[in-house]
Amino acid sequence: NKIARYENRLIAISVRLDGLSPAKKLAAGFGYVTDAKGATGTASAEITVVPPSENLPPVVSVSPKLTAAALDAAVEFVAVASDDGEIASYSWLVDGAEIASGKVTPFTHKFSSYGTHKVVVTVTDNEGLKTSAEAVVQVNDSGEVTGFVEIEGPAEVNALSRAQYSAANAKLGDNRTIGRFVWEVDGEKLTVSNPVLNWSFSKAGTHIVSVTVFDSEDQAVATDTHSVYVRGYWKEGEVPDFSFGSGNGGSSASKIGVVTADNTEVTPLDVYVGKLFTLIVDKLDMTYKVYKKTGATSQSAVAQGMDGYTLCRVTNSTTVDCNAASGDDYVTVKKGDELKLDFAEAGDYRLVTEGIDATAQDVNVFSGYIPLTVKNADSGVTPGDEPGNDPVTPDPDWENDSDSDSSAGSGGKKGGGDMDMLSLAMLSLGSIFLRRRKNKK
Repeated sequence: NKIARYENRLIAISVRLDGLSPAKKLAAGFGYVTDAKGATGTASAEITVVPPSENLPPVVSVSPKLTAAALDAAVEFVAVASDDGEIASYSWLVDGAEIASGKVTPFTHKFSSYGTHKVVVTVTDNEGLKTSAEAVVQVNDSGEVTGFVEIEGPAEVNALSRAQYSAANAKLGDNRTIGRFVWEVDGEKLTVSNPVLNWSFSKAGTHIVSVTVFDSEDQAVATDTHSVYVRGYWKEGEVPDFSFGSGNGGSSASKIGVVTADNTEVTPLDVYVGKLFTLIVDKLDMTYKVYKKTGATSQSAVAQGMDGYTLCRVTNSTTVDCNAASGDDYVTVKKGDELKLDFAEAGDYRLVTEGIDATAQDVNVFSGYIPLTVKNADSGVTPGDEPGNDPVTPDPDWENDSDSDSSAGSGGKKGGGDMDMLSLAMLSLGSIFLRRRKNKK
């Protein structure tokens, strides 16, 4: 535990490993006196003790690591490998293609094209464990090394997640030192000048990360590009999880069903006039429109795939009033916030939903509707269900008001109806049109 102080001498520490349990770690320290005033530098080394029966992977290095050559000139590479057993074989790859294998070292190769080439040697021990090392060759007429860099980092990431890209493997030729790094994302220069870039992509799609290495004389000596595929926050085909907020409108349902192109068999949700109905979606910003079944036909409703339904307005931020002369045609709610609705009249409704993912290339990533049966709180029945009147059943057809038995939709209690891809597309296009029209006002 005692370490003496010496001037200009290496302090060595010996550690006896006998009797230590497997995988126990020790630390050994050493120091140098670097000036006459006694300033020291310290470092540590970690030792892992393993049982003799455990096979460790081989260790390999290759030289030269970075060199230059003229066209068609032979370049020799030497691999130095060691193992706790035996080295069984060497495999040499040039630009990804295996050129030689077996107990081959040194390895000689002639490069027939200009540019930067990568040479990789992989050694395999007698128990099949492998380790690799790589070298870089720059083929040019001058025979001088300028520089090399290769961006290391993930090729696929999620939007808004932080990713790290490194150019720490940059190497320059003799008598050259690295001055700075210049990073670009999709052609836009960044202020980062060190070898590591931490970046979050805000949009899905394919993006290009590039780095240029400048020497101490501010000459560009090496560059590399890296393609990154960014996945949108929302998965294609995923249906948002709708949950009740502070009020369920008097509903006794435990789950909120949503009609989509892939799911048309949805039981309408029973809610009540005068009771606050709230929804929350955690992962997406949502836009909502409320339609009531009236049998009326309008061009805008048909464009939305809502023939036979009338668009209602939301007044005073929450009240759904289908007879109101003014109010909001739609309501946009941020993810995690509540949609609050208070229905003024009983009837059959469709709460049309559209999910918005700002990270996606196609911003509108989800469309569907929630079928609602709004009842009077005092009677518990919908208008038209009183004695002597024919019951009003939810429309089984997304596109029209047909009562044909040949409809694929389920009648009666199911009421969600069929929703084909064309109607869903019309719904989305109509939503965009109405929002733009409202914005112009």
